[in-house]
Amino acid sequence: MGVQRMLQTYDASMHSPLVQEYYGGSDFFNFGYWRAHPATQREASENLVDALLALVPEKRGRILDVGCGLGATTRHLLKYYDPARVVGINISAVQLDASRRNAPGATFAAMDAARLGFGDASFDALLSVEAAFHFVTREDFAREAYRVLKPGGRLVLSDIIFRKALRRNNRQLWVPENFVDSLDAYCDVFLRCGFSDVEVADVTRDSWKAFKRNSLRWGYQKMRAGQMPVRTYAGFVFAWSAIDFITRRYLLVAARKA
Repeated sequence: MGVQRMLQTYDASMHSPLVQEYYGGSDFFNFGYWRAHPATQREASENLVDALLALVPEKRGRILDVGCGLGATTRHLLKYYDPARVVGINISAVQLDASRRNAPGATFAAMDAARLGFGDASFDALLSVEAAFHFVTREDFAREAYRVLKPGGRLVLSDIIFRKALRRNNRQLWVPENFVDSLDAYCDVFLRCGFSDVEVADVTRDSWKAFKRNSLRWGYQKMRAGQMPVRTYAGFVFAWSAIDFITRRYLLVAARKA
């Protein structure tokens, strides 16, 4: 899948009425973090951002939201940071327009995560939610993140690694250059770029698996109530089963620039 087709798919999915209803009109679009049993997908999505921010000891200075989506994550950052200190980037103009509405006062720019247009030592922290598996490549992004971070700065992200069984040229999920075969190999990507204190936590059960259960339960209830066609629900079951087969690990990652 080419980049433009991928963007069109995401832009349409994020704005679909069904997705907007499931996420409670929040403009989040992530699997969330379901530890502590949040009541809704919106709460789980907020929990995911909070779990990542917990890995940033001092929430000060400037922070960059890499792959900011519709701006819900950026909006959540404003609970911790002054808007003037928050920057978001994305390669989708449609998503950036929504981000500007969701996080007024923050700065947004169209930019490739693997080719950051910022000067050296520009940020105190970088955050990225469920985006790094798209980057070409994850290592190029890590190298750029290291460059734009100040000494002592933190990179925190949630990321997904897929099974090598997925061989189709479908870059919505699969960037072959990003394949790693172990958690050690994943950590090595960041270590090679200069990061220290690299920490990787496998939270697949509390993120993707829990998201799958909750979203299918929600869809089933809507189908039983006559609010979702059986065919639509069956499509969700098939899609989620396919993603479950190829998803190897869902990770929370933190690294520090020495």
